[in-house]
Amino acid sequence: MASSKTKTPKDAIALLKQDHDKVRELLDELEQAALDDGGEAEALLETIENELRVHTTIEEEIFYPAFREAASKQNDTKLYYEAVEEHHVVDLVLPEIEKGEAGSPEFAARFGET
Repeated sequence: MASSKTKTPKDAIALLKQDHDKVRELLDELEQAALDDGGEAEALLETIENELRVHTTIEEEIFYPAFREAASKQNDTKLYYEAVEEHHVVDLVLPEIEKGEAGSPEFAARFGET
């Protein structure tokens, strides 16, 4: 009789940290691809957008409300509002990045590459 492997569930914070790391890696790849012909950068940008939408939805609908409710110190409340503001900035910046033509100097400049 074969034994079945039991998967250990990851905690929510570990999953969110893993998502953060994945998006950082994708952003690093996008920075490197910013001056390419555009194909790879466009594909990376689409992947990043999809990852961010899923990630931010989970944080905004589940994690942040629970954190805010549990926050008992002023510093915790400050962290909550900083996190919400970071998501707001992503919502503003992502459409601007999408407007650019991948491979153009303007697109590359958004990632510090010229």
